Amino acid sequence: MVMADLDKMFKEVAGNPEEAAQLQELEEQEGGPYELKPTGVQISRNSRPVTIYHTVTGEPRTMPWLYAQTALLKKFRAKDGPGLADKFVFRAKPTVPWVLGSVKCLLHPDRPERATYNSWGLPVCRSEHFPSNFEAERHMETDHPSAWGRIEEVNERKREDEDRHLQREGIKTQNRLLKQLAKGRNRKAKD
Repeated sequence: MVMADLDKMFKEVAGNPEEAAQLQELEEQEGGPYELKPTGVQISRNSRPVTIYHTVTGEPRTMPWLYAQTALLKKFRAKDGPGLADKFVFRAKPTVPWVLGSVKCLLHPDRPERATYNSWGLPVCRSEHFPSNFEAERHMETDHPSAWGRIEEVNERKREDEDRHLQREGIKTQNRLLKQLAKGRNRKAKD
């Protein structure tokens, strides 16, 4: 519906006495004749984008000014790391230089394991600039907990299977050595 159609509709409404009275009341509230005027999006001070910086990694984050005010008050907890407790998470100015990492999320489409993860129905994540494997694993734990749990479950199962295989091989080797030792004793006993 375009503005001309809306203006026409309001003029038609004015022909009905009851609706005309409502329109008159609306005009009085507005302080003049009621007209539909297209208005643009107003950017208030609260929605103005600002950039703040993570105190540990130096990563810049752009967000609305109102959200940035809240983020600047956020502090680390004791479990976030040694020496970080009660320190601010973000600053208005960079405290350390930010280095763009090259480690990709485990769920990134370019990872070699992606075909396997697709068969499991795991989601795709395009995060690709983690500074270390530790940060990528933390990202998995916090942003993809169910996928991380599934991957860890399968990895644990693989480790257990490898352990069992090594135990079987060790038992086979021990049995061979015991047989050879027994044969050696039997030869000595015959002599």
